[in-house]
Amino acid sequence: MKFRTFFCYLLSLILVSFFAISVQAAEPIRIGHIDPFSGPIAAVGLEGQDNYKLAIERINARGGVLGGRMIEYVPLDNAMKAEKTTQQVKKAVDLGIRFITQGIGSSHALNIIKTLNKHNKRNPDQSVVFFNHSAVTPAFTNEMCSFWHFRTDADVDMKISALVTQLGKNSKIKNCTC
Repeated sequence: MKFRTFFCYLLSLILVSFFAISVQAAEPIRIGHIDPFSGPIAAVGLEGQDNYKLAIERINARGGVLGGRMIEYVPLDNAMKAEKTTQQVKKAVDLGIRFITQGIGSSHALNIIKTLNKHNKRNPDQSVVFFNHSAVTPAFTNEMCSFWHFRTDADVDMKISALVTQLGKNSKIKNCTC
């Protein structure tokens, strides 16, 4: 009798999970990318945009993620201006985007972190996560650490430490003048 109850419970759980996944499969996961796509440093932002588009295209071609959910890429141009970065974060929130990525300029990353900290505190049911792909200020994962910020690149202190360590291991280097 216990086995039968357990089996019914397990089957119910599987059916509910399957239904939840199939309902979610209709909705894409939207990722907002805030970087400069216009202005003097647009070439860097556009290169990043191409990389995201290629990766997302490959993931979607393989059936997406989480049981068939597709990923939708949403570019948000900040033109390398602080006020535009804040506007684009707010636009992403208004569009229902729950994942933001950015990396060109630590000052812009700081702007995003502060804006999302306020938003997520006020709207816990509509929280947004920030994936920092290359803004390297160490403070973001030290004294300014935020639950909503995830760094996917080493910070500048880590990079310098690795460089100095490797230079120290190379016996051919006797003197470094810069």
